[in-house]
Amino acid sequence: MSIEPIEPESQQESERDENRQVITATWSVDILDNLAIKTELESGDYESDQDSLTYKQNVASVGISYKW
Repeated sequence: MSIEPIEPESQQESERDENRQVITATWSVDILDNLAIKTELESGDYESDQDSLTYKQNVASVGISYKW
């Protein structure tokens, strides 16, 4: 399992004061020798000096990986 903070992407100059905090956790569980289930959870807190642009977001994903 790994947890990696993600830096905000570079943006052009803006008059808005924005702050992003995103945490991503990923892991893989082997089912067979060549088959694994991969999962990822991401939680983001996006703050802005404009209330309409302030929000929190959680994303979960599940995938299957096969190596031959």
